[in-house]
Amino acid sequence: MSTQKKKEIAIIRKLIMILITSKTKNRFYATILGKIAKQETKTLPTAAVGWTPNGKMVLLYNDKFLNAQTDEDGIFVILHEVLHVFFRHLFRFKMGDMTPQDRQLANIAMDMSINQLIENAPRKLPDGKGGEMELIYPDLYQDKDGNDFPKEKSAEFYLNLLRETKEDKQEKGEQGQQGEQGQQGEQGQQGDSKEECETCQGSGIDPNQPQQDDNQDDNQDDNQDDNQDGQQRPQACPDCGGTGKSPDYNPLDQGGEGTTVDSHDMFDKVVDEETDTIGDVKDYDIDVEYENTLIVKEAINECRKFGTLPAFIEAEIEQLRKVTKKHDWKRELKLAVNSVRSNQTRFTQKKVNRRSLGMDYFLPGKKKSRRPNVIIFRDTSMSMYNEEIQQKLANEILSMANIGKVFVGDVDTIVHQVYQVKRSSDLKKPKGGGGTCFIQAFEEAKKYQADIVIYLTDTDGSFPRKQDVGKFVQHTVWVTFDDDRDIKSRIPFGRHVNIES
Repeated sequence: MSTQKKKEIAIIRKLIMILITSKTKNRFYATILGKIAKQETKTLPTAAVGWTPNGKMVLLYNDKFLNAQTDEDGIFVILHEVLHVFFRHLFRFKMGDMTPQDRQLANIAMDMSINQLIENAPRKLPDGKGGEMELIYPDLYQDKDGNDFPKEKSAEFYLNLLRETKEDKQEKGEQGQQGEQGQQGEQGQQGDSKEECETCQGSGIDPNQPQQDDNQDDNQDDNQDDNQDGQQRPQACPDCGGTGKSPDYNPLDQGGEGTTVDSHDMFDKVVDEETDTIGDVKDYDIDVEYENTLIVKEAINECRKFGTLPAFIEAEIEQLRKVTKKHDWKRELKLAVNSVRSNQTRFTQKKVNRRSLGMDYFLPGKKKSRRPNVIIFRDTSMSMYNEEIQQKLANEILSMANIGKVFVGDVDTIVHQVYQVKRSSDLKKPKGGGGTCFIQAFEEAKKYQADIVIYLTDTDGSFPRKQDVGKFVQHTVWVTFDDDRDIKSRIPFGRHVNIES
């Protein structure tokens, strides 16, 4: 068995462990995990949640990092990623639009909200490079009043608190600089020879003060290091008490105490499995909010028993159950188009099949077709012709042209014209105006090698037989306008989307 295969088995074992324990406390987490693809990557040092080119959420992991963990710590990493998905951090924080400083605070806030909710969570993890990474928890941080950050709060709450603390530290720093400038003149006149503390850079170490024996007073040595040999050391700096931290010390001074488990910058990124390259979700037209929320809601609906969950997570589940479903016809059209974006693949000699690495010969890789052929038929019968409706659809047609090759056809009982649309100037005035028949439209779709048919109609017409339309049984969207009838019972195949005014 190859070394690579052994690594894959080790990773799979860690992923399966959470599924084995899902019969009790981790049932809900395992349900979410089951809806996410898993993909090894060398582009990340640890792990992350991102997207595949066809819009599926994916758990990305570095095999060296996961293999460095114990079984218990490996499950912690997986649960950490699952909770990012559950709390919908992938769209609640627009990482790409933040300033570097705000992005850093958001990273801290998200991990702070998650790590405390995982049972038996570690404080440190092996980093996969021979070292350790200290994780982020609320009790490592103090607010401007010197109190530890509270527990069981949302990432947004911690982000606001971190911002306030950071601003307060900056204000104190400016005031301290002004005070130091005034004191420097006085110290020069008085000839003060105090040395700067090497740890906190305070100005409280005075070499002229007598050295102190650690064994002189046992009652005062409880908070000091033991010195059994009776050796003497210089007086500790009163600013930090010898701890190396000033009284105003806050982890934010050093950019944050602890390390994020994963890369949150991948929340709006796409990773190509074949090339292991990273792109932006905007270039693939992936609706991150919809996809993330859909996974969580499906998991909630599928789990009748959630097992033992923290009260904070149970409250979030109840809140999600109360949210009413909003109908978004534009989103449904995008989802339909995204479902056919990666259907076609072809072999290419320019890319090597990774499974043949280590063999005596190379196999050709596969290249996915990123731009599907979309054909949009407009029912131009008298019952459908409406300028306002056509303008709405024209805008959506143009948005689809950014993600695929779009053709527009005008049909009543026959097909009057079919043409490609790239920009607004390509749209032509609709032709037709007779009755309604859908049969010839699907014959035309086959000629143009369409991947999906979007038909704008009131569905009052003659439908083709299912056995005559082939793949369009699954890849057809019937679009109606302000129609409250039971359309699903009228259409013989495909899905239905209703546009409401």
